[in-house]
Amino acid sequence: PGTALWVGGTSPNFVFLLNPSTQNQYTLASLQPGAVVRIRWADCTQEIYAMRSLDVRPDFNLAQVGPSRGGITLVLFMDAGGQAIVVTGEMPPTPIP
Repeated sequence: PGTALWVGGTSPNFVFLLNPSTQNQYTLASLQPGAVVRIRWADCTQEIYAMRSLDVRPDFNLAQVGPSRGGITLVLFMDAGGQAIVVTGEMPPTPIP
């Protein structure tokens, strides 16, 4: 979906916040398990993850995201009440080109 904000200090489960644009909401909602998510860091290195789950949570709080094995969590807040689309992913066992 473009640019995301990394929540500093989140590792090995990297947490990213996405802009709540209509395009980002549509893109996240259309992801299917196993979909490839590519992260390109500011230094141009890249990491690839496979989507594990997608949930719409009515009152999500970033404190609910704990460390886990290496992976990513993408969060798109849809309203001020905390409703969010939350996507989790993990590094695949075999490299994805």
